[in-house]
Amino acid sequence: MSVLGKGFGMQRAQVAQYSRKESRQYVVDSRKGESVSLSTIYYLPSTNSVYRLPSTHKGFSLVEMMIALFILTVAVLGLLELTITSIRTNLQNDMRNTSIRLTSQTAEILLAQPIDSVATCGLTPDSSTGAMNYNSSYTYTTANACLYASADTDVKKYPNPSQAIRSGTVNYNIYWSVLSPTNDIRQITITVSYFYRGQQYSNTAVIYKHRAV
Repeated sequence: MSVLGKGFGMQRAQVAQYSRKESRQYVVDSRKGESVSLSTIYYLPSTNSVYRLPSTHKGFSLVEMMIALFILTVAVLGLLELTITSIRTNLQNDMRNTSIRLTSQTAEILLAQPIDSVATCGLTPDSSTGAMNYNSSYTYTTANACLYASADTDVKKYPNPSQAIRSGTVNYNIYWSVLSPTNDIRQITITVSYFYRGQQYSNTAVIYKHRAV
């Protein structure tokens, strides 16, 4: 009778007890004189050999695989929603930062103009329904009379209301109203508005220009 005991590293081993029906036997390691437990032993009369088949190696059941797949799906969907939210938030931040920059650039240009040339005006390309301060005459051309621009170079001093953001173009309505608290002071209120996902946002700043400046 031979014993297959390669997994145990035994040179010589003999089976102490075994039978065809018993589910646990013992093999004696001749080097250490200790009994080593085998999980399962089968006796094959045709070859007169003893084989050990591990009983602890089990596969996954269909239910376990379905549960694992469900958990994985929920995790992937959560990551996808997080990614989409992050992209939308970053885009909204870019649009808001652009509106702040347009407000600042418009203020610098108006403060550099002669006080008597500063009048209520705007640059409003967004004609969407409900767009704030839209006026068809407030174009980004020399046809916009309130800009006092006689050439395209004069118009280009003002910021372009159509800004490229990410892979698209966003139209901003830039509008400023002018009040005269006194003959030497102008109060200028600048509003830059835009739409994001159907909702309108705006950024407003108030500046003062003195005749002596």
